[in-house]
Amino acid sequence: YLNAFRANPAGMLDGLKKSIALNEQIGDRMLVAESLMGLAGAHFLLGDHASAERQLRDLATKIAETDTPIMMWPTVLHAMALVANHKRDHVRAARLLGACDALRKDLGATPPLVALRLLGDPEREARAALGEDGYEREWTLGNDTTLEEAVAYALEDGS
Repeated sequence: YLNAFRANPAGMLDGLKKSIALNEQIGDRMLVAESLMGLAGAHFLLGDHASAERQLRDLATKIAETDTPIMMWPTVLHAMALVANHKRDHVRAARLLGACDALRKDLGATPPLVALRLLGDPEREARAALGEDGYEREWTLGNDTTLEEAVAYALEDGS
């Protein structure tokens, strides 16, 4: 999976779209969520950050509106922080990372290592842009949110 993304993310787009359609048809929400995450990652690697953001927003909406396992939230928030950094919205990135960490601790879930290795760790960029105090302040605001507040923030338009 990791090598396929590195070698040819464009070549994965059709397969991921088919996977989403098939899994929606059979009602497997977890596999739909994983495929949407993969599609967002492929778009991000291709430099199509607007499409990546749309896919992540679609995924966040599906998780919020259905019984898709909430264990996906840390991964979604982490990916949204990557997009926020790309848009130079480092405050949003830091808050999303704070919420991600709180949920990771509460749920025992963490973004997959493959995502960290492939797409990078958004903390470093946000911390460098905001400075140590600014990052910690925004991260703490995110970390102090409830699941419902984190979901509402994730679904806000980050434009």
